[in-house]
Amino acid sequence: MNKQGLHCILASMIIVLAGCSAGGGETGTGAQPTVTVGVITGFGSVFVNGIEFETDNSMITVDDTTSTENDLKVGMVVTLSGAVNADGTTGNALSINFDDNVEGMVLANNIATNNELIILGQTVIVDSFDTVFESAIPEIQTTEQIEVDNIVEVSGHTSGDGVIYATRIEVKQQVRSIDDEIELEGLVSNVAASTFEIGSMTIVYSADIMKDFNGENLQNGDFVEVKSISDLDANSQLIASEVELKEQYKATQELSEDKEVELEGIITTVESNTQFSLNGQVVVYDFDTEINDVNGIIVGKKVKVEGVVNTANQIVANEIKIKSDNKTKIEGLITAINTETKTITVFGDEIFITNSTTVKDERDGIEDNARHFFNFSDLSLGDSVEVSYFLDAETNTLVATKLELDDVDEDDDSGSDDDSGSDDENSNDDDQDSEWEIKNIVSAYNSEANTIEILNRTIDVSNIGESIEPSIVGKLVDIQGIIVNDVWVATEIEVKTEEDD
Repeated sequence: MNKQGLHCILASMIIVLAGCSAGGGETGTGAQPTVTVGVITGFGSVFVNGIEFETDNSMITVDDTTSTENDLKVGMVVTLSGAVNADGTTGNALSINFDDNVEGMVLANNIATNNELIILGQTVIVDSFDTVFESAIPEIQTTEQIEVDNIVEVSGHTSGDGVIYATRIEVKQQVRSIDDEIELEGLVSNVAASTFEIGSMTIVYSADIMKDFNGENLQNGDFVEVKSISDLDANSQLIASEVELKEQYKATQELSEDKEVELEGIITTVESNTQFSLNGQVVVYDFDTEINDVNGIIVGKKVKVEGVVNTANQIVANEIKIKSDNKTKIEGLITAINTETKTITVFGDEIFITNSTTVKDERDGIEDNARHFFNFSDLSLGDSVEVSYFLDAETNTLVATKLELDDVDEDDDSGSDDDSGSDDENSNDDDQDSEWEIKNIVSAYNSEANTIEILNRTIDVSNIGESIEPSIVGKLVDIQGIIVNDVWVATEIEVKTEEDD
């Protein structure tokens, strides 16, 4: 395999080497050797791709520096080597490594128009439902408030081609300080005598700063990490202080022909009606492949693939599951908790919290240790939460993808203080406006009542400042609004096109 053959392995996947014999794993109890590349969704151990990994004997590195679990954060995409137990939900991590995709100056903020940031020439796509956001700058509390020249670190899914689907965005500094290091990773293109490109950023380099090339020349398609201690030059080019050749997800080289593989990630290219790539990893399929939505195989879709590795290091899929990107996000108070089923109820919706749900404590004045280890057991009736969720068509249940615990507004009716865990419907008559957002298909329109139906929910669209046409039925919309006296009132609506999606 050439040196870039494994560079673009999926940035959100779990690879289980199921060909190993039972009992041959790391724990000796039926565990299977595993390489997992995916998003950290919580702690108390480390949760990655729905599996809880013990970290007692783990070697942890963050940006090539030996670290501890406390240095890991929710939303980071990590590479984890270890073993998964026979139950499929627990395991042991031997090593966990995190490298950001880019950390540097914001060149443009297009969140308001197309949910994108441009950082050091990389297009960062922000998911308003699921991207984790943090800021060290008190004045910057949302992605919309990020300004040009802010220093921002991004972790996400990418093939290295200059487009990053952000899972975590953190504003580090207002502006870059002198000699502060900035960096980006990606695939090299347009190599010239003293320049090359990653995404739309031109990098100026020289032979004396090249690291781990072992005498080989820089080539198009190499995966590299670029570091710089300079501002952009007069031509808006990045002056490199170091260019390191990387072998991204090196542990995946254990894969060999006929080994079973399970991948989760985002489709980055579609080559034909029998082949696509998940962040650079080629997947092939045919009429024998079980696919829940063949029309869903398009760039940007989140999918799960199960299959085997062939001689060309492609994944031959036997099952492809297109994940739903039609979601609801709501801010409100928890009116019921069921600890047996791990569900919460917010504005009448019972929502399941799973190991794959990204959980984060956003309350003020919380100790770092408590914030780090926040989980479902810390929730109480009357808590204020922002939760993103989708309707699982197979189980007809609502499943959370992200949950954030917020401070309760002083004006809110916080409901019962009983947090016994029983299925207690102590609902409150909350007159406080709560914000929500839905991305889904309109199922009905009532012109007389001026309402639409989405996910069996009636939404008042009389206050959006524009007329609704009957043709909206069946179309995908992104709609935002508030809840007033239990009525869902739309304040903004955008009809999505296939191009937008």
